[in-house]
Amino acid sequence: MRFAWPKFGRMIGGLYFGPAGWQPQGWSDAPAPTAAPAQAPPAGNAPPAAALPAKPAEQAPQAAGGQAQRRPLLAELDRHGIVQFSPWTPALPQQLALLGGRTADVMVVNMLPHQPESALPGFLTLEELAPMLVALEGLALALKPRRVLITVDRHDHAAARAWAAAARGKPWKVIRLVNKYPLAHPRTLLHRLGINNSDISESPATRGRLIIDPVTCWAIGRLLAGEKHVTHRPVQVFAQGQEPQMLLLRIGEPVAAVMERFGQALPAVECIANGMLAGKRLDPATDCVEASTEMLSFRPAPLTENISDCIRCSWCVYACPTGLNPAALLAAAQVKATMPVVNPTEARGCIGCGLCSYVCPCRLPLAQTIVQMSEQSIMPTPPRSSAATGGGAG
Repeated sequence: MRFAWPKFGRMIGGLYFGPAGWQPQGWSDAPAPTAAPAQAPPAGNAPPAAALPAKPAEQAPQAAGGQAQRRPLLAELDRHGIVQFSPWTPALPQQLALLGGRTADVMVVNMLPHQPESALPGFLTLEELAPMLVALEGLALALKPRRVLITVDRHDHAAARAWAAAARGKPWKVIRLVNKYPLAHPRTLLHRLGINNSDISESPATRGRLIIDPVTCWAIGRLLAGEKHVTHRPVQVFAQGQEPQMLLLRIGEPVAAVMERFGQALPAVECIANGMLAGKRLDPATDCVEASTEMLSFRPAPLTENISDCIRCSWCVYACPTGLNPAALLAAAQVKATMPVVNPTEARGCIGCGLCSYVCPCRLPLAQTIVQMSEQSIMPTPPRSSAATGGGAG
């Protein structure tokens, strides 16, 4: 007798989000990307911008290694609009600048959903795998990392099979992980892969670990296929009472225009960007679709709840995936918390997942406050010299 699997919604780490069985079948609205005028090349004796040719094989001359050979690649990524396409993963040009002239120890293509309700990595795998493979081959030729790892959600069988077939015969390793939220954050992902950083305040790129998010891979592949500039990006949109949609939205488009397209009336409806668990509320009157906007959720404006004093239930401690005491950190910020005060620099361990705020019965602004503390305490780390850099994974 064949077992019939129950029809669940999207479940990650025991959390349920989204309608049962929903998977995007294609672009709901795919306008032709408008080519932006090419920016003028930088003045001075900069190398010619030839790092993103029409075919990835032509990138071989740029793969000689060393910072001077990577300058054309950085110039092209910047000129074509390759910026930060994920709220959690630094922009690829920023990572390459921190890498300097050293060889990357590992390049991780992170195809895990960052939020429980996100279908974007799986959608790009099934609908846009060809340009992503072109980008991956081009980056591997240009950067020559020692290892290329592709991490996929073990339970997304279609995407896992697609990547396994694409990596067959190539020096790439596909790793299927049980994506218990928030595993896809770069810091926790590297830890899960056994690639550890000794200092959580520095970027993994300073130690030769590059993280490529799905939209960056997709955008580079579209550029290699002939597009002139990145002007649009895929965004997953949720609207109350409507089927979710995967749209190709113009970067810089007002959020109010997107809400109007879905018939969402202001001010009765509010917009949350990048997930209901760890996202932020937008002001449609002033905010626009950014390059790092992965999701937009429209919902009726909830009733305002007043926060109360911390009751020391410790739910936030149990929920924190990085072992922090969120209530104690909140006390350090002099918000309504009654825990003993800890060193505020411990906020550096926060990955902004939002689980502490999700479980707090007192509605304390745990995640928002700790993320702000983390951003204030972490300073940009300068690139290390090649002589001071040790190779190999931690």
